[in-house]
Amino acid sequence: MMVSGLNKKIATVLMCGAMVTGAQGFGGFYAGADVGMGYDSSEHDYADLTGKGKKNQTAFGAVYGGHVGYLYEIGTSKTIVGAEVYGNLSSMNPSYQYGSDNLPIQGEVKIQRTNAIGFGLVIGKMFNMKTMIYGKTSYERATFKHEYKFRTTSYIAQYAGKTIRKNVSIMAPVIGLGIAYKPTRMIIIGGEYQFAGMYPKKKIFNETNIVTETSPVEHRLMLRVSFTFG
Repeated sequence: MMVSGLNKKIATVLMCGAMVTGAQGFGGFYAGADVGMGYDSSEHDYADLTGKGKKNQTAFGAVYGGHVGYLYEIGTSKTIVGAEVYGNLSSMNPSYQYGSDNLPIQGEVKIQRTNAIGFGLVIGKMFNMKTMIYGKTSYERATFKHEYKFRTTSYIAQYAGKTIRKNVSIMAPVIGLGIAYKPTRMIIIGGEYQFAGMYPKKKIFNETNIVTETSPVEHRLMLRVSFTFG
């Protein structure tokens, strides 16, 4: 009888150990892909010797990219901390007419964020072994392509009738909020909202007779799928 009771205790310990081993926490290395929609709400400022003009425009587009990172659970607190590196591309292309207010339009400019690379810190809390909510604070470097098409009637003589392309890079914080779910031990799926609206104004043209500035603001809603290692 004593042997039978001991066997039951051993079986119970083994079962508990198996349950812990089979738990699907969020710690470890991971890598995956992101795809979603973006909303651009930006400002373009123009100034020349005749005056100034300002335009605001919005645009929707796809955002897609990838990420790699590491998460760590602090003890048994269900608090997760980690770091992530990511990159993405965008098809948002807002277009503006530019010129001084109350004077003829000088041309049109199309702006595209061609790529962004960021490094983020993650803090999360698990509801259970499969579900987590988290916040992410990142620092991002984004590259924007500007295509200026000056009209033939433009009074900026050296550019009249020409198309000028200029690329600029802007660095700024990006904040995010997301939810993650582990349907299996090695797969994480989830969604994340990102606000990239703290970019400073950046000069594109900076000449004696023409100055232009851009001030981009982006909202991104991303679906994420990650593969975990270990």
